[in-house]
Amino acid sequence: MRPTGGIFDVLELANFSVPQEDYSFLNNITPPQLERPNVSAPTLIKNPDGIEAQVNVRRSKQSQIQPLGMLYASFANQDAVGSFQIQYELHAANVPRAIKGHLQVVVKKTSDKG
Repeated sequence: MRPTGGIFDVLELANFSVPQEDYSFLNNITPPQLERPNVSAPTLIKNPDGIEAQVNVRRSKQSQIQPLGMLYASFANQDAVGSFQIQYELHAANVPRAIKGHLQVVVKKTSDKG
């Protein structure tokens, strides 16, 4: 039985020959059900104050830790290296208002000279 539809029609239109085999077993194959990751990849948005990173955590329970991935900071030059703040805003399903705050990142310079 020659398969029809989808990729088989495309192959035929492109003058590829599709072997005359029994492909009926393909009808019984179901693709794996991939679950969405609980923590999304960051979406980066450039704005006048810097770069905003938005990360979505689908579900988390109280006292659970949800790693958000690595943070890499880039400075224009060695003199610009210094401490900075990360502002955050949390939206929880069971809290009516956003929770806002900031984290202080402390950068200590060390000398390269031994």
